[in-house]
Amino acid sequence: MSYMPANAAGSPRQRSLGEALAAGSGVAVLGAIVWGLIIYLLKRDFSIIAVGLGLAVGTTIARMRPGDTVAAIGSAVISLLGAMLGAILAGVFILLSNGVPIASAIAHIGLVVSVVFKTEGFLGYMFWVIAAFFGFRIPMQVTRGRARTAALPAAAQAPAPYGMAAGTIAPGAMAPGAMAPGEMAPGEMAPGGAEPTTTTPAARGAGGVSPSPAPFMSAEDGSNEPPAF
Repeated sequence: MSYMPANAAGSPRQRSLGEALAAGSGVAVLGAIVWGLIIYLLKRDFSIIAVGLGLAVGTTIARMRPGDTVAAIGSAVISLLGAMLGAILAGVFILLSNGVPIASAIAHIGLVVSVVFKTEGFLGYMFWVIAAFFGFRIPMQVTRGRARTAALPAAAQAPAPYGMAAGTIAPGAMAPGAMAPGEMAPGEMAPGGAEPTTTTPAARGAGGVSPSPAPFMSAEDGSNEPPAF
């Protein structure tokens, strides 16, 4: 039997908090750039992209630090900042699409940020909040899912023997309710009309052998012959 480490059978190895937050930040920046490019190409603003950005950040951090409350809080903050960055880059790309030089747009980035926050509107802010919500929710949801799995009975979680499908009875094993060879069902007559032997565990003798039935004794003559009817 080959040795299988615990991480191979369950969840992947947890990374450090710094690695998880760095990976989430990278996903947020990449998502913000994609957001800006979409607006630049389609000439339209899609604030709902912020929700997808929060889902991506939350999923990334959940894979590296599942169930870590600090990581989940950091994921929510990164998702919110990523949504804001996406909106700001969207404003920059809108200026570029209208012929404003990139140097001028960068030089007036403060003005761009103020305009974005003034024109975002209620729907845009709501998508930012939803992004932060999913950024926090997904890493914590992984913990609840694993807690439910751990609460299952051990028999339900036990893997099947190597090379056998789940639910298959191993060779030599008996299915529940099956009778051993040579045993008789209750009420079944033995060959030749002999009295049936008891096959219940309580009636078995030492060593698991069923006791033989007592010979028939006639009350009149003491013989072993059964009475004639």
